[in-house]
Amino acid sequence: MVLKIEISITCPICSKWGKIEIAEKELGKASRGLLSISISEDLICEHSFIAYVDRNLKVRDYFVPDFEISLRGLGSVKNREGMESISSEDDKIETSHELGLPTLPENCGSGDLIEQEYKKKTLLSYLFTIKKSNGKEELFSFSILLNKNQEVDLYKLVIKEFIEFLKQNSLLNEKFFKTNQKLIYKNFNDKTDIETENIFIPLSNIFKSKKKELKKLRMEELKGSFF
Repeated sequence: MVLKIEISITCPICSKWGKIEIAEKELGKASRGLLSISISEDLICEHSFIAYVDRNLKVRDYFVPDFEISLRGLGSVKNREGMESISSEDDKIETSHELGLPTLPENCGSGDLIEQEYKKKTLLSYLFTIKKSNGKEELFSFSILLNKNQEVDLYKLVIKEFIEFLKQNSLLNEKFFKTNQKLIYKNFNDKTDIETENIFIPLSNIFKSKKKELKKLRMEELKGSFF
């Protein structure tokens, strides 16, 4: 039997109050610091945010993200015709910023970037394959949920470049995402470089170069519209 503990939460945006339940074993993680709890929309109120709780069940701080990130394992393999297909969401990577994402189109496959409207926001999902330890390839979706005031076209370019960088540097694997999920989330939000003891990803330069690329594309489109 899983023992659960109630925690009182107050929304840092609208101040609405409510209670949530977490498994007692999760609270043990707070002994090493603060436990981050992702509060999804409609759980307390219409807002989503992160609450940081100590081992005494006291909320120490809140964080309201500009957007959210999720990585979904879709369990796909290539069928006899060589086409990529999605079978399920088994082996889904759990993150503290996990989203209740809508279903992806049936015929999507590796290399596709899908834009969907989701709860008055824009959801970008980029699909790619990861080779598992058993040699089989599985399809994954790296998704970002953006507010309407954020530049969707820029993030389309950045996501593709980010995944390509990981691939070229042998970092495109589950272990990388599981180990660095919070760092990826934070630095995408801040548009800063991702740096650990053994890894450096020039995310800030990716944002800058893609912003210039996007500006150039728009100038060319604008110039072409006059002819």
